[in-house]
Amino acid sequence: MLRGPSLLDHIKRQPPTTSREELAESAGYVTTTKAGTKRINTTRFYEALLDAKGELPPSSRSASGAAGGPTPSYIATVHGNGQIVIGKAYVSQLPTPTPGSEFDIVFTDDGGIALTPRSIDDDA
Repeated sequence: MLRGPSLLDHIKRQPPTTSREELAESAGYVTTTKAGTKRINTTRFYEALLDAKGELPPSSRSASGAAGGPTPSYIATVHGNGQIVIGKAYVSQLPTPTPGSEFDIVFTDDGGIALTPRSIDDDA
């Protein structure tokens, strides 16, 4: 995959009638699926193009230079069945994020809910 000045040079050398998909593919932004079909990675191509032009916001870059996944919103919604689901992004930030870990549910004075890890002594 072309990046930086080489990506910009490559695009400038292409005929003006070249489609966006053809540009992305010719710059190497294509993968082959397990089924054997090709998939053009236009999002990565556009991000690389913006980065090459210096227009990609710094918050969109990770340490490896690739765009990261979604960031947690820290908002939980009560589902229609009355349950509140806490996603993997939050669980991975807990001190003991292993299957089977138990947490006490604590209602705070301000009407909030807090999860505190249970210690082994709590079971006795």
